[in-house]
Order: sequence, then C-alpha cells, then structure tokens
Amino acid sequence: MLVVSSAAPRNRRKRNRLHDEPEELESPRSEGGGLDWDLVAKLDQDPEGKSYFPPLFDEDARAPYEPYATDNKVVPDILTDPECQVYTAWCLDRIKNMRVSNIVASMLDDPNLKVRWCLPLRSYYKEQQLFLRELQLNSSPLSNHEAAYASMVGVVLSPEMACEYCKKQNGTFRCCIVVPGRLNGACTCCHYNSGGSKCTHRANAVKRVKIGGVSNTRPVAPRSPSPSRSIHGSSVPSVPLSYQLESIERDIDLIKAKLTNLKAEAIAKERRLRR
Repeated sequence: MLVVSSAAPRNRRKRNRLHDEPEELESPRSEGGGLDWDLVAKLDQDPEGKSYFPPLFDEDARAPYEPYATDNKVVPDILTDPECQVYTAWCLDRIKNMRVSNIVASMLDDPNLKVRWCLPLRSYYKEQQLFLRELQLNSSPLSNHEAAYASMVGVVLSPEMACEYCKKQNGTFRCCIVVPGRLNGACTCCHYNSGGSKCTHRANAVKRVKIGGVSNTRPVAPRSPSPSRSIHGSSVPSVPLSYQLESIERDIDLIKAKLTNLKAEAIAKERRLRR
C-alpha cells in the first residue's frame, strides 16, 4: 500500500521522540491477560477525524444496485466501489439469508448490534494493480460469516489497541474490530478462517508452530510497553520471561522427541541393511 508523507512532519515527529517525555497510555490489557473490556466499553466510536475507522455504512447507497444486493450469485465489482458500500450490502443480505450458525443468528437477533461500518477490506498490490481482498462466503468456514457481520457491528480499536496479528497488518480486514461478549473475545480479523485462537485479545491465545517436523501449539505472548526499555522516548515491546522459558522448554521437548524418533529410524535401517 502506497503511503505518502511530507518531510516536514517527519522531522517534527523525530524531534518529539528525541526531546519529549514518553506518554503513559492506559494499558488495553486486563490484569488476567487479554483485552480490557471495561476500557473497550468507554471507547469513543465517533469516526470523525480518525483515519483508521472504516466508512459508515449507508443503507441508501445500495438503492441503484438492488440486483447485486439480492442476487447471491453476482458479486459486485469491488474496485468500482472503493468504500465497499455496495459490497457490504451484498454480504449483509447473504449473511441474513443464510444464517449459517447460531453465532450469526444470535448477533442478527441482538437489538443492541446495529450495522454501522462498511467492510474494512485490506488492499494489496499485484502486478502493479490495486486489489481488495474479497471475502470467502461460499463453501467456507462458518467463522467467515460470523467475522464479516461482526466487522459491520463491532467496536473499532485504535492501532495501539490492536492485537498482535492486526498490528502486523495481516489478514483480510485492515481494522481490528471486536464485539464484546462475542467470538470468545477474538477480533474479527483473527476469527476469520477459524483463526480466533491466535488473537492476543484472548487471555489464552495460542498459535500453531512446527518444529522438527512436529506440529504443536505455543502461547502467544502479548507485547506490552516496558518502562525499563525505551528508545528516544518510545517504549520497546518486551516478551514476559515466563513465556520465553515456557517456549524454550517446549522446544527442547520437541527436539528430544524428534531425536529419539531419528535414532530409532537409524537403528531400524541399520538392522535391515545387516540382513
């Protein structure tokens, strides 16, 4: 994605980092780990002046495109709809008509959840052309429908409060959006394609790793500002020592198991050769 910035603001930000004291921001993490949902409930959801918010969904924008909004076989052209107004309306009708899971049905029936946002699809370049990531809603995991609708009705988090996966600008959505009390605490970007277990908004977030050919899960260590480590006034994220030790011990056990298997295979092969 192309980002244009002028030299003057960049230099001004550099001077601030060198001379200003670091600001103490309220941590988005709860004491027990995971996202602080009490803090989420206080967040201002007015998109005015916040560039990271998706566009507000306009029900009237779908009027000229009624055939697209009701026919599930005809997908609207995303590139001619940069705010995804029509595409959001098309996906919304599909989700309402199919109601693929109890989670989707309960969110649709919840009067407190109103559609506010257009789908914040992430853009990417391929062969020097700009594309948007279309959603996979046909023959796809049920979580895709759940994540899509939750993205329309959820709470938009600032980039500072985003989960580690969204901070790395991964996934289908460009915004980190959560729905309190839904999706087991995961954001919609992680929940899409059934990946909610890796979302660091959960206290017990885990990711799947492969070491020595053995697949296993490992706790995802949420990054938090460390007051003892800072560079030019900006905090450097640190990983808790307990997570480091647990990961090292897990890796050692996996390596030992792999070496034992290799040794057994070598002995069996040697016996076959002697015969």
